[in-house]
Amino acid sequence: MRIHTIRRKLLSMVVLIVFVPLVATISLLYQQKTKVQEIVKNNEMSVLMGGIYDLCQSHFNEPNGQEKARRIILGKRIGSGYVSVLGALGNKRGAYIISKDGQRDGENLWESKDLDGHYFVQDMIRDALAAAPGQVVRSQRYPWRNPDDKVVRYKLAYLAYFKPWGWVIALTLYEDEYQFGVVQALNRTGLLELLLGVIVSLAALFWGLRVADSLSRPLSQI
Repeated sequence: MRIHTIRRKLLSMVVLIVFVPLVATISLLYQQKTKVQEIVKNNEMSVLMGGIYDLCQSHFNEPNGQEKARRIILGKRIGSGYVSVLGALGNKRGAYIISKDGQRDGENLWESKDLDGHYFVQDMIRDALAAAPGQVVRSQRYPWRNPDDKVVRYKLAYLAYFKPWGWVIALTLYEDEYQFGVVQALNRTGLLELLLGVIVSLAALFWGLRVADSLSRPLSQI
């Protein structure tokens, strides 16, 4: 009985030595991967929005510059996401200057609320105006459901303020549709890391069982 007790204790030690670090490592990898994904997403959006800001700047002094920028902005798409422009000041504050496909141009969204009752357009404009000129900021994610949607989905909004025209440039898209190649690669890398961790842990467990058995066998002969 004493030998069996010693063997059980050795086995318990092996399990703790192998699996506790494994669980901690997997948790750390997941947290780091999530942080990296967020950085990648924000960088991708910053590059895209920075390009649109530069576009506006390049057409600023041109005749019909706003109309030229408008035509290009209307063609921007990321999945079901799109780029729009809202007025930032005066009687155009909160009004669509450029809407999706131009279908809602002139409509004022200042009093619009999301499903949680927040004035999300006011938040977007406030966040954009608080940023430095040309700086891309991400507004708070907000819940949204179109009339034909069965479930509530969350949207992300990336914003930049183009002061010369009083434009808040907004790129909005569904959070669950946002998958860039780099993020997908990170997901694949995370799965490989997890698989490698499981293989290493199983090998360590097998080795630990052999060691525990070899240590307890001489005791049984005493």
